[in-house]
Amino acid sequence: MKILIFGQYPIANPIHGGQIRAKAIFDKYKEEGIEVKYCAIASVYWYDGLGDEDIKVYDREVVDERNIASYEISITNHVRQNPKLQLKLKKMIDDFKPDFIQIEQAYPYNAVSDLLNNYKLIYSSHNVEYKIKEEILKSQKINNSTIKREVHKIKHLECELIKRSQLVIVCSESDEAAFKKLGARKTLIAKKGINPRIINQTNLKNWQDRYEKKGVTKTLLYVGSAHQPNLDGFLELVGVKMGFLLRDTKLIIAGDVCRLIDNYLLNIPEHIAATFKLRVDELGIVSNDDMASLLSIADIIILPITEGGGTNLKTAEAIFSGKNIIASNFSFRGYDEFRVLPNVIFADNIEDFHEAMIKMIESKKYRYNKKNKKIIGTEKVTWRYVLNSLSQTI
Repeated sequence: MKILIFGQYPIANPIHGGQIRAKAIFDKYKEEGIEVKYCAIASVYWYDGLGDEDIKVYDREVVDERNIASYEISITNHVRQNPKLQLKLKKMIDDFKPDFIQIEQAYPYNAVSDLLNNYKLIYSSHNVEYKIKEEILKSQKINNSTIKREVHKIKHLECELIKRSQLVIVCSESDEAAFKKLGARKTLIAKKGINPRIINQTNLKNWQDRYEKKGVTKTLLYVGSAHQPNLDGFLELVGVKMGFLLRDTKLIIAGDVCRLIDNYLLNIPEHIAATFKLRVDELGIVSNDDMASLLSIADIIILPITEGGGTNLKTAEAIFSGKNIIASNFSFRGYDEFRVLPNVIFADNIEDFHEAMIKMIESKKYRYNKKNKKIIGTEKVTWRYVLNSLSQTI
C-alpha cells in the first residue's frame, strides 16, 4: 500500500503539536510496512527544513502571518493558482501512484483539490478547523463581517474534504460527532499522544544546577506553542500578576508561547512586568533533551487551556509524566478516564487556579511520588497505543 500525505508544515524535526501528530502518523505507517511519502505546502518564512520536494511559498504578501484571518487560505490559494506548482504536485502524485492521499489538517486540500479526482482520500484532522478559526478570530476582536466571511470559506473547504474522504481521522469523540454531522462516512478516533521521553543525565544535571544556584526549590512548568489560544488560556487562568508566588518558587515557561507573552508584557504596568520576570523563567523553544529534563524536574505541570478543538498533546504529556497537575476541565477533553487521577486538581477561573498552585506547592499530599508514573492506564496516552488500529482501519 502507498499513502501520499500533504501537510501544512515539515515534519522532519517536529516542534509544535501539529507537526508531532503528523510525524507520529507518518512513522506509524512506515512501521506497518506502508510506503509513505510526505509533502509540506508551507512558507519558507515560517519553517526551516523544507526539502526539495516540498511546495515552498516565497511571496511575502501571500504569507503575511499578521493576517491571521486568512493566511492559510491565502497560501493554498496561491499554490492552487500557480501553474508551475500545480505541475510539480501533479507529477509527484503521478510518479508515486498512491493508493490513498491523506490531507493533514484541512488547508492543504485547497492547494491540491483539482488534482485528486481519481484518488481515495483520508482526512487527518487535528480539530474542527472552521470552529477553531472562529474562536481565534473572536479572541482577537476581528470584525464580525471578516469572521463570518473567513469561517465560511474554511467550513466550505472542510465540508467538501469530509464528503470526499473514505476515512476521517479525528482526535476526540466531540470532533467525531461534529464531522459526522458534516457528512463523514467513516471515522477513526486517534487521540493525540506522546512518545516516552529519554532523559539525558548530563542535560538533567545542568537544569538542576541552574535552579539550585538561583535558590529555587519548587517549580511549575507550562509548555505552549505560539498558538493564540495558548496565550488566551494562560492570561485567563494564570495571568501575569505573579506576586503570589514565593521567592523560592519559579514558573518555567517553554515553547514559542513566550513570544506572545513578551508582546503582551510590553503593554502592562512596568512593576507588574518586573515581578513577572522575577518569578517566571521564559525559555522559548527548547530541544527534546531540554524538554525531557524540564518535565523531570518540574514539581507541577499546569494546563491553563480554555479553548480549542481535538485533544491536547500537553495534557497527554502531563498525564504520562505522573507529575502533579493543575488543569482546566477543558484541557482534559478526550481524556475523561484520567480525571480521577489523585495527582490532578481542576480549576476554571484565575482565583481557583492560583489557589490550586499555592496548595500544590505547600501541601505534602501533593509531593511528587515516582509511583505516580505507574498509575494503571497512563500508557493509553502513548502514540503506540492511540494509533494502534490506524493501519487496520485503512
